[in-house]
Amino acid sequence: MGQKTVEIIGAEDYKIKLFVYETDSASVRGSVLLLHGMAEHYERYLDFIRVLNEAGFDAYIYNHRGHGKDLDPKDWGFFAKKEGARLVVTDAVEAMKYVYGNKRSKKCALFGHSMGSLIGRNVIQQFDQMDCALFCGTGFQPDSMCRGGIFMGNLVSTFCGPRHKSPFLNKLMFETKVYLRDCKRTKSDWLTKDEKIVDAYRADPACGFICSASFYRDLVTITGNAKWGMEKTRHDLPILIASGEDDPVGDFGVGIRALFEKYDELGFTNVSMKLYPGDRHELLNETDKETVYKDFIDFFGKHMEA
Repeated sequence: MGQKTVEIIGAEDYKIKLFVYETDSASVRGSVLLLHGMAEHYERYLDFIRVLNEAGFDAYIYNHRGHGKDLDPKDWGFFAKKEGARLVVTDAVEAMKYVYGNKRSKKCALFGHSMGSLIGRNVIQQFDQMDCALFCGTGFQPDSMCRGGIFMGNLVSTFCGPRHKSPFLNKLMFETKVYLRDCKRTKSDWLTKDEKIVDAYRADPACGFICSASFYRDLVTITGNAKWGMEKTRHDLPILIASGEDDPVGDFGVGIRALFEKYDELGFTNVSMKLYPGDRHELLNETDKETVYKDFIDFFGKHMEA
């Protein structure tokens, strides 16, 4: 699995290192852009990328602003002083446009996990020429939670500065009873039942870091916009929403069902939902990941066959 690096320009001339993994298959079935989650990096997706390549798909991935091992740690968890939500979504739109314009086959898709799924749900409101989109570990938070989170993020950012690392906001969002329900060993156990994955995540300094006050504000803004702008998306775009039934981000399946029902209410015609019993947040790192991989490959194959 060879890697190529392409530099593309995101919002406000931000330079994005887009990593390209091309399949060795004689026939390329399609191209997939992957968007990773918060407080992690693209290297955690290499196993799934290998599976995509083996199945005949080219894969593209990059680190979001404020993420990545090659970044100065002081910049981890920081998008921008202002309008970070808009900038990071625009970056993803530009990356998707690059994939669409440079794909080696006729088909392309968008994949997003967790924060990447929320960014992706914003992307498809602005650019919907991909053939399908798959969002896993996503959420559908109440309006009151979104507006309250934006208010608190703005408050802390105003008084402490946008770059202020905020354990308070992190605890407010990710250390509630909901997130700690299944955490018996560590506060990161909600990610997956696979203890080796959890331990590797906690041992990686480029994962699990405390983010800036402005980041938490931007994250909730992205979350709210993913919900409030749903109707802007092309209504016949094939979308798969996948989540673990024990994922607190999806409110243990309740939020996922609500999201699916909202798509149906808005008149979307090609949205499907898959809940995995006993699985937590990181489906690609769960103990039944081989089943998850197969399901995701089948979805891409169904909607990207020539």
